[in-house]
Order: sequence, then C-alpha cells, then structure tokens
Amino acid sequence: MFVKTPLSESFYADPVVEEGRKALTANKRIGNTMDIANAVMYLASDRSDYTNGHELRVEGGFGIMMGDQTPKPGGRREFAVKEHDAYLERIKGNK
Repeated sequence: MFVKTPLSESFYADPVVEEGRKALTANKRIGNTMDIANAVMYLASDRSDYTNGHELRVEGGFGIMMGDQTPKPGGRREFAVKEHDAYLERIKGNK
C-alpha cells in the first residue's frame, strides 16, 4: 500500500505525509522495495510450496488498521452489538 520507491520518494519528502501514512500501518513504517522483494522471493521459493489460493498482502497491516480508523455510528462496540442483535432477529424470522 505505502511503499517508498524511487518513483514515490519525492512524495514522502514531506514529513507530514510520511508520518500520517506511517500512522495508518500496524507496524508504523513505510514499506520499501525490499519488503516487496522478500514476498516475491518467498513465493518463488520452495518454502511456499504448500501456499495455495492465498492473497499475500504486503502492506504493513494497513488493512487491519483501517477498521480501527473508520468511524462507526455509536462507537465500535455499540455498533457491533446492534448489528449482531439485528442479525439474530433476522435469522429467527427465517425459521
């Protein structure tokens, strides 16, 4: 997701941009080309022989952090409880 490459290096020259993007990743850093190369090497190696049909996300945990960063009505817990209760009501009605 956020990888510093020769093409994107000038974009990250602004410390506000770099710090803001670091905050959106679980490991609090911007990726580099070696992060991508390491994933490619794994997939090309015998170590990945038993890896099938899997999406290998090389994005520093951005995906898992977005759930925490996204505002939800009534807060996270209240929203989850409300949605769960509504789901239970719907499946009761289908019996």
